[in-house]
Amino acid sequence: LFKAAGRVGRWPKALDLFNKLPEILQPNRYTYTALLDAVVHGGGPQTMLFALWNDMQRTGVAADPQLFSTMLQGCSDAAVADELLGDMDWQGIVPNREVLTSLVGCYRRAGAPTAKAWEALKLAKCCGLALDCQFFVSLVIALGFANDTGAVVLLVQSLRDVYKVKPDVFFYTAAIAQCARAGDMSGAETIICQMQRDGVEPNEHTHCAIIAAYSKAGHLKKAVEYFDLTNKEMALPIEAYCSILSGCRAVLDNKCALRILKKARQQGPVKSACYTLTRQCCAMAGDDDGAAKADTWQKRDGVPTHIPTSTVDDPLTGEPIAFQPGNDDESVAASVKTMMACVKSAGYDPRLWQYDPQISPEEREERLKYHTEKKALAWALQHFPQGSSITVRKTIRCCVDCHNTFKVASSAYGRTLRILDQVRMHEFTAGKCSCGDWW
Repeated sequence: LFKAAGRVGRWPKALDLFNKLPEILQPNRYTYTALLDAVVHGGGPQTMLFALWNDMQRTGVAADPQLFSTMLQGCSDAAVADELLGDMDWQGIVPNREVLTSLVGCYRRAGAPTAKAWEALKLAKCCGLALDCQFFVSLVIALGFANDTGAVVLLVQSLRDVYKVKPDVFFYTAAIAQCARAGDMSGAETIICQMQRDGVEPNEHTHCAIIAAYSKAGHLKKAVEYFDLTNKEMALPIEAYCSILSGCRAVLDNKCALRILKKARQQGPVKSACYTLTRQCCAMAGDDDGAAKADTWQKRDGVPTHIPTSTVDDPLTGEPIAFQPGNDDESVAASVKTMMACVKSAGYDPRLWQYDPQISPEEREERLKYHTEKKALAWALQHFPQGSSITVRKTIRCCVDCHNTFKVASSAYGRTLRILDQVRMHEFTAGKCSCGDWW
């Protein structure tokens, strides 16, 4: 029951059930593990995790590796993670692979430097653990979040010989994706060559990562060539088209954007994200006719322009609270104004180019302010416990301005924030996004 409540975001309900346990049912480590799991997956605050941990220690319940692993999954503070490792050592508990995978995830969320990831790997070797690709995927992502693609490449080159682990396609895809985040095409090409030497066949997500690497590094021509070649052999997912179109937007190549959108329309159903990126690219390049053409194609293809809706789960009931565009609720508007004042003082700069330049700058900024995901976040910041993570779901693609707002807010408020949009999940921690500003 605890876990079920947590998985639907109702961790307070799990806590209420825990407090109502009859005296005959004394909680044990399995009870605390399930309750910590509910808080972690329900987006509860770290302070609640620490309170439960202290309560467990007062009652004399002994922790085991699974309990430590669950605790680390909800932690985003490297110093606290180190304290937990110290507790394990003091209690004579040897970390297992699950614990170290959770530890690496904690270092990633904390934005810890490369040295921390290497410490986790060193600890694994000291404990004599048999590591697998899943652990190294976590390690690669942590190194990527530390912006150390050199370490990513080094790990790829040494995985088989030094760590005696056979790399799989998921490992290589994660490594290439981290280079793509950083725009490190040289690192990506080194990894691709290593993958070919190891005889590992890329899947569709690997191809998407390679296309993203070319696009973000500014090699749009190579990205398009690779896209065209690969697309003849397999049907690439929407991420591939979005990566190309993001590259077009970055270099303001409106002609390429229109060509890619036309190709997507010929191959099959297209999601509205492709039309949006094309329209943005043309608008930024000053091609009003191109932007109008993207609109016309979208209407002709019958792809609806949805009224965007963002939802966030009520922390007390778990019920989704929906937000739509506009300034139609005084209490929400007040929350938005408070939040925007905070993020503006922390470095937020509105992306006014998202609206018609004929509209006054003041009006454009006002419209940006009341985008649905901003309203959802502002409401959540007022109602979620201090320090808890916040997940916002959106029915369409996250816009550039809202993406920037969430990045700044994650740092200003010291929270882990997430947007689940039409394309992917964005996780914002300490002013950075898991997508590397590429979506």
